[in-house]
Amino acid sequence: MDKSQQIIIIGAGVFGLSTALRLKQEGYTSVTVLDRAVPPVPDGSSVDISRIIRFDYGDAVYARMGKEAFDLWKTPEYREAFHQTPCIRLAQESSEDQIIQSAAHDYSIKTRKVLTEMGAPWTHIPTPEAARKKFPVLTGKLAVPGFDAFVNEAAGWADAGLAIARLAARCASAGVGFITGTNGQVEEFEKATDDTVTAVRTTNGARVTGDKFIVATGAWTASLVPAWNSMVAAAQIVEYMRLTPEEMIELKNMPIYFNFSTGFFCFPPHQPTGYLKVACHSYGYTNSCEQGISAPPKLPPSSRANFIPQG
Repeated sequence: MDKSQQIIIIGAGVFGLSTALRLKQEGYTSVTVLDRAVPPVPDGSSVDISRIIRFDYGDAVYARMGKEAFDLWKTPEYREAFHQTPCIRLAQESSEDQIIQSAAHDYSIKTRKVLTEMGAPWTHIPTPEAARKKFPVLTGKLAVPGFDAFVNEAAGWADAGLAIARLAARCASAGVGFITGTNGQVEEFEKATDDTVTAVRTTNGARVTGDKFIVATGAWTASLVPAWNSMVAAAQIVEYMRLTPEEMIELKNMPIYFNFSTGFFCFPPHQPTGYLKVACHSYGYTNSCEQGISAPPKLPPSSRANFIPQG
């Protein structure tokens, strides 16, 4: 592709910015990013106080990619936003939903097998008592019968908002152009007779032309690109608890904690804000103009611990 072509990237999240930076590093002379806000975009999916950095995956290819990313987080370009922290991942048994619990155990075993094949060390934690001995800060009920866990010390979390801010600054220094506000909030595409995109129109009616267009709009993609239900953006439950100074000190050595079976996970305290972040990875919730906010799948009330009950 001609490196003098005008490349327009829609979306200033982690994918849009990293793509823009890579293109400039490869010699493309005209790269412009459009978004409704200056990055870090306040409500963007890649902006938050924390994101888990790990390579504990049951898929070997994905695990190797995660390891490459983990190693990059420790380099000078990224380590300002990275905090290396042990990650304890556990599975448990429950008579209420044997299918989910069996899948969680199988995935945990598969993940450890992948780590072993990669030569990545991990430590088996067979009981709640062993977990509390290694991490005394874990004082609550860790799991129902069937507890089985492992710890990988090669993990951590990234200050996501800070990381995006630094990435945006690197893009600007590399010569990436930015159009933000109503001038950068894309609402529709203009196309030629052969269905090739030739320009985009923004909220205030501005028209931005280019030779190549890259859509990196994350959860907003289906509002721009006809998806016909081939993609769904699901919201996950996240809670932030403000800690006292004493609690911040008490929990400062807390590991990242992730329960495969229930979906519950939490981070160490975020020092700049004083928040403790916890979340429940689940089927998620959707929001549409036609149907409003969705309800979780109809399951027995106690069968899944990863849904926040009404009220």
